[in-house]
Amino acid sequence: MTKRGLLTIIFVLLITNIVTLVLLSKKDKLDESSDNINEVDNNISQEKVTSLDDVVASFQGEDISYRDWMRSLRGEYGKEHLEEMMLKKVVSTLAKEEDLQVNEKVIEREISFLTSMSGLISDEELAELQKTWREDLIFQHQLEALLTEAVDISDAEAQEHYNHYQNQYDFSATFQLSHIVVDDMDVAEKIIRELEEGAQFSLLAQEYSIDEDTKDAGGYLGFFTKGSQFVPYGYRDIVADLEEGSYSEPVSLGNEIVIVFLHRNLPEITFSFEEIKDDIKRELAIKQIDKQKEIKELWEEQNIDWIFGDEHGE
Repeated sequence: MTKRGLLTIIFVLLITNIVTLVLLSKKDKLDESSDNINEVDNNISQEKVTSLDDVVASFQGEDISYRDWMRSLRGEYGKEHLEEMMLKKVVSTLAKEEDLQVNEKVIEREISFLTSMSGLISDEELAELQKTWREDLIFQHQLEALLTEAVDISDAEAQEHYNHYQNQYDFSATFQLSHIVVDDMDVAEKIIRELEEGAQFSLLAQEYSIDEDTKDAGGYLGFFTKGSQFVPYGYRDIVADLEEGSYSEPVSLGNEIVIVFLHRNLPEITFSFEEIKDDIKRELAIKQIDKQKEIKELWEEQNIDWIFGDEHGE
């Protein structure tokens, strides 16, 4: 992964973890006399918050009302969040007008990389994360394409860069594993029977596994590239024919018996020069500009009408 690619990943992780702000109303100005809330956060039921003066937190007689909470959020983050929302709309609109194409294969590579850093989460949680990652990655790529339109990078320069860093643009096949380690085949077969009856793999690992390093984590081992030297001995062969979300039969390895669970199997993604050429050119071009300055100029060129007037945050 190149430095720019890694920075893109870091950008997406930061975007993904930004505090989700709540808008009190779709009106331009909050109606301070209102007793009802038109919109509340999806995690707050209407029964809990029905008025701007309802208490959302309290400690030793000191209360924080919904109104105070929202004022604080708007004051601390409101401008930056609104600016981000507006910039995304500007970039999306301009990208459509100019027919800017995003390399879907690059997006898939970066989503695979982010997935390999996500830990052990449910398919539903991962799907939500991947949706957010995709939106943020597309925005980032479109923005960089718009900012670097005037920068000319030759095919020869891009080719030289590709020849030097070719492997860093590829994503190695990666799998995510958990295991249960025991020293008795009868115990291993008992675990298999419990799994077949619907028992949870992680709970059985906590109960039966003798691997002290992973026992408390439900047997979780993490993600490994197929060529990693840290893959436990024999595990590559064990998982070779497993489907995602399935476990192996008990396998004897030395004095131990293991049952291996394959959570996810992320395929290899590789690029020829032609497939990655345009992205390399943008990567090289972005280094030649002042990104924040260009974003400010892009903003000003659009004559954006917003509550903060002509001001553009830095």
